[in-house]
Amino acid sequence: MSAFLWPTNIKAAPGGIARLGRVLHWLFVAVAAAFAIGGAFFLTQEYNRESGLGMLLTGGGFFLFARALRYILAGE
Repeated sequence: MSAFLWPTNIKAAPGGIARLGRVLHWLFVAVAAAFAIGGAFFLTQEYNRESGLGMLLTGGGFFLFARALRYILAGE
């Protein structure tokens, strides 16, 4: 299960496509973290709980998309 969430078998000498996959992975993980933090903030506000939940779910979607990109491009 941990390999699904985060790569455990990392290549020692990655090629260009693998590096692109890693960069895109980190970019989308940063976007996912921003959505998760924003969603957590909105969940604390009483007037905007639906937006907070939507942002948390969107952050989770970005994280899964980032993981899929790294799996496909970098093979990790």
